[in-house]
Amino acid sequence: MAATAVWGLDIGQCALKAVKATLSGNLVEVLAFDHIKYREPLSAGGDSTTAVREALQTFLSRNDIENCDFSVAIAAGRSALIRFIKLPPVDRKKVPDIVRYEATQQIPFPLEDVIWDYQVIERQYAPGEELEVGLFAMRREAIFTFLSNLMAAGIEVGTMQLAAAGIYNCVRYDQPVEEGAIMAVDIGAENTNLVVVDGNDVWTRSLPIGGNDFTRAIATKYGLEFEQAETLKHSMHRSKKAQEIFDALRPSLRSLLDEVQRSAGYYRSLHKSTKFVKLIGFGNGFKMYGVKRFLEAGLAYPVEEYSQTNNIIVANAVNAQFFEKSAPAFGAAMGLVVQALGFGGLNINLMPPQILRERMLRSKRPMLIAAAAMLAGAFVFYAAFAFMEPTAYGINSDLRVQQVKKVAQARDRYDDLTNVEKVENELQALVGLKASRADALDAFDALIKSLPQDEEYPIYINTIRMEQGGAKTLNSMLRTPWKGSSGTSPMDVVADTVARANYIKAAKEAMSRRRTSRTSGRLSRRDREQLALEHEAEAMARYERQEAELFARREARQREIEAQRRSGGSGAAADRGADVKRKKKGLTFTGAAFLAEITIETANPKGPAYIKTICKKMEKAVPGVLYCNYYFAVKETYWEHVKTHAREMTEPRGSNLEYEEKQYTTAVIQWLYKQPGSVIQVAEESAS
Repeated sequence: MAATAVWGLDIGQCALKAVKATLSGNLVEVLAFDHIKYREPLSAGGDSTTAVREALQTFLSRNDIENCDFSVAIAAGRSALIRFIKLPPVDRKKVPDIVRYEATQQIPFPLEDVIWDYQVIERQYAPGEELEVGLFAMRREAIFTFLSNLMAAGIEVGTMQLAAAGIYNCVRYDQPVEEGAIMAVDIGAENTNLVVVDGNDVWTRSLPIGGNDFTRAIATKYGLEFEQAETLKHSMHRSKKAQEIFDALRPSLRSLLDEVQRSAGYYRSLHKSTKFVKLIGFGNGFKMYGVKRFLEAGLAYPVEEYSQTNNIIVANAVNAQFFEKSAPAFGAAMGLVVQALGFGGLNINLMPPQILRERMLRSKRPMLIAAAAMLAGAFVFYAAFAFMEPTAYGINSDLRVQQVKKVAQARDRYDDLTNVEKVENELQALVGLKASRADALDAFDALIKSLPQDEEYPIYINTIRMEQGGAKTLNSMLRTPWKGSSGTSPMDVVADTVARANYIKAAKEAMSRRRTSRTSGRLSRRDREQLALEHEAEAMARYERQEAELFARREARQREIEAQRRSGGSGAAADRGADVKRKKKGLTFTGAAFLAEITIETANPKGPAYIKTICKKMEKAVPGVLYCNYYFAVKETYWEHVKTHAREMTEPRGSNLEYEEKQYTTAVIQWLYKQPGSVIQVAEESAS
C-alpha cells in the first residue's frame, strides 16, 4: 500500500527529533512531532547503541507509523565530509565519470570505505562556466551502525541524509527571500552546522563549537558536574544571575561569532555580488539566554530564531504554540520531510546502494515472476507452431533483423572509437583537470612555505582565495597600494581614528544611560540588566554600521583611483601632490599562473611596516614567486583572553586579570606564483 505520510527522524547527539508530514495541496503539512531525549549524550562515552535504540522504541510506542515512509538525518560530525568542487564545462553525460575521479581526490578514505553521493548545483551557467558540484560522503561503518539501530526497531529507511543538507532544504523551502543570501546556524552538542542558502547555491561548514562547550564553561566557572551545568544552562533565563552566567559563555560565543564572520567573508570572496540579509538560528543551543542578542550585536544583518513557518503549515491536531516554541530543534527533521515530499533542493541519499537494489528487486519480484510465466507460455505456444511452419512464423526473418541491429551497433562503436578529435577533447579535459588540481596544490604548498615563521608574533591566516589565469587576466587583478609623503597609504585606514571614536562615544552614552537607570528606583535589577544589554547591542550595531560605511568609502576611493589611472591620471586622485607615486609591476609569462589573495593577522607592533617586510620575504622565499604586495591594512585594538585567545571589542567588566589589550594588524596580500622554469620575463616599470 502506498505511503500517505512521511516521518523525518533527526538522530542527534543528545536527542531524537521526529516530524511527521504530508502534502496539503502545494504545501507541506505537519501532522505530528516528537522529541525524545537520551539518557545521556552520545558524546558522553556511554553505550550509544542502547541509548538510540531505547529512544526509537519510545518513539514507536507513542506514534502512529502505519503507511509512512522514513527519512533519517545524521549528526555525523567527523565521520562525514561535504565538498563543493568545480568541473570543466563538458557534456553532462561525462559528469559521473569526472565526479568519480574527483571523489578519489577529495575524499581522504578509499571509496570502498565510504558511502557517497553527489549533486550538480543547478542554476543558470554562463557559456564556458565551470559546473559546481556538491560532494557528500560518510564512513560506511558509521552508516551501517545507524542502520543496525533502525533495523532492530523494525524501521525501514528510504533516505539517509546529513543534518546540514536537511537544514538547507528547510530554509530554502520555508524561508525564501527574493534577493540575497541567508546564513543558517544550527548549534548542536559537539559542533555547529553553518549553511549558506543563496537561492539554489549552497555552501556548508562544520564549526568546532557546540552546546557542550557552553556547558563546560559554566561547569568550570562554578565548579559543577557536567550534568549540573547542563541543567543550569537550560534554566539560565529564569535565574537571578542570568547575566553573570552568560558572562561565562562570552569567550565561547566570541569564538563562534569569529567563525561565523570568517565564514561569511570567505563566501563573499567567492560570490562577490552576494549580500547576507539575515541569520536564522536552529538548535536548542540557539535558544539560550543572550545568544541571539550577542550574535546580532556582532553582525551587520538581523538574527532570527527559526519559529515562524511560511510554506509549512501545522495541522489542527498539533499544538501550534508548543510547536512554534520547539521549532528551532526540528530544522533538520523538517528538511527531511520537505525532501521526501518532493520540494528538496539537495536530494542526495547516503543509503548503501546494495540495500536499495535489494529492496527494488524485492518489490518487483511478484511482477517478474508473472512476466516470466507469460513469456514461458508464449514461447511454448510459438515454438510449437514454428516447429511445424518455421518460414511462416518468421524465424529466419527475425534472425536477419537481429544480425542487422548487431552490425549497426558495432559500426556506431567503431565510429566513436575512431573519432580522434572527440576522443582527444575528452582526454584533454580529464588530463587538464588533473594537471590543474596538481598545479593548484603545488601553488598552495609554495604559498604556505613562503609565509615567514614568527614565534613571538605569529601570523594568522583568515582566508585564502586563489585564482588561475594568464598574464593579461592576472595583471588586471593586481591592486597596488598608493603611498604619500607621510609614508602612510590612504588604504591603510586605522579603524580607531573614526569608527572606534564613534563606538566609544556610543558606549559612553550607553554607560550613562545605565547609570541613570541604576539611580532610578523604578526599574528592577533584571530590567536594568536587560536595558544594559540592549544599550550594549545598540552600541555594537552602530560600530558595525560605521565599519560598513568606512569599507564602502575605501572601496569607492579605490575605484576612483583606478578610474583616474585608466583615464590618464587626471582629476582629484592625480592632484594629491607631486610626491605621490604609483609603482606597478608588469608581468609577462606563458601558460597559466596562480594569484592568491590572503587575509592575515598579526600582533606585531610595527603594523603596516611589518606587513611590507613580510611581503618582501614572501617574494624571495621560494622559487617561482613573481609578485607579492599588500593593498589594504587596518589596525584594531582588542582585549584578548590570555588562555582561550577569544577577543572582545571593549574591555570586559570583571575580567581584567584574564584579558590583555592587544593591537592586531589585518592585511590583504596579493601573491603571484608560477612553477619555476616557465617564467619568461619579469619587467618592472614605474610612473608618476
